[in-house]
Amino acid sequence: MEQIYTGKISFLLHPEIDGFITYINSDGESARVYFCKKSNFFKPKHQIWQLSDKVTFSIIQKEDGKICAKVFEFLGNDEFNSLINEAGDSTKIQLRGTLKVIDHLLYMSEQEYNLLFQVRNLMPTDIAFTPDDVFEAELDLERSKKMVSLAIYEQYKIAFANFLQTGQPLLAPIEKVNFDYLLISLPNTPLKGKVTSFERSKEYAIGDYIKVVPFTVGNYGFSFAMSGYLDEQTPFEKGTLYTAKIVAFRSKGYIVEIVGTEAIGVLDFKHKEDVEPFEKDQLVNLYYIKRNNSQQFAFATEKQFAELQEKQAKSSL
Repeated sequence: MEQIYTGKISFLLHPEIDGFITYINSDGESARVYFCKKSNFFKPKHQIWQLSDKVTFSIIQKEDGKICAKVFEFLGNDEFNSLINEAGDSTKIQLRGTLKVIDHLLYMSEQEYNLLFQVRNLMPTDIAFTPDDVFEAELDLERSKKMVSLAIYEQYKIAFANFLQTGQPLLAPIEKVNFDYLLISLPNTPLKGKVTSFERSKEYAIGDYIKVVPFTVGNYGFSFAMSGYLDEQTPFEKGTLYTAKIVAFRSKGYIVEIVGTEAIGVLDFKHKEDVEPFEKDQLVNLYYIKRNNSQQFAFATEKQFAELQEKQAKSSL
């Protein structure tokens, strides 16, 4: 008969998937066993696994001879319950903890109860930190028991909104140069910003100081535009055909250089499977559409342009 054990998660490899369970084995000794099962099968509202999660499980042997735990049920977490009870009637709990990166996502390790929470609205590249830096955060139980908002992010969001209203430019140093954006350090904070609207034909160097204006707050981080860039006249006419050269690849399209100009544009597709196959340095005929949400010059293939015109014609009926 299959023996059922009860144990607590004592180590996490990935907070949504796997780690180790500590339990008392049939000989009465403390033991540890690996488990691998997504937390959303057992915990409500996509909560992640936590240290001290109590679970029931059996021991199974895989085809390769290794043993692991087969989790049956999540029984609760005394540490998490203590955190909730401490808050009383409040649905918002103030936390302190350090930051860590797990599988390219940003997490906060809470200090008092040793609980782990994913950080909302920020990626690891959006903030500078060391393993010892302590940050304040808020857990809003009405929104999620999985994610927290860093206080420094919420504070800067208020300042960012004020900058949007006044249009006052910021002077910030460049930390990284990409085709799609320039990564900048935001003054007097560990936060980073992305300049998504800038003249891509110019050369930029790490350490250069540039003037930027707030553009938008996205799902992750803060976006800026180069000061004056949004006021410049678009050198292209909508619906006009241009010759472009494929200069780089994007996840769902291409970076293109418009022949006869120094302008850089983008050719994007809605789905990866829709991407038309082009080679680097290939010349293609493209229609100018508009400036996209990042204020990049957006172009379309003849097929895309025809579909767009058909859609516009139907909507006007």
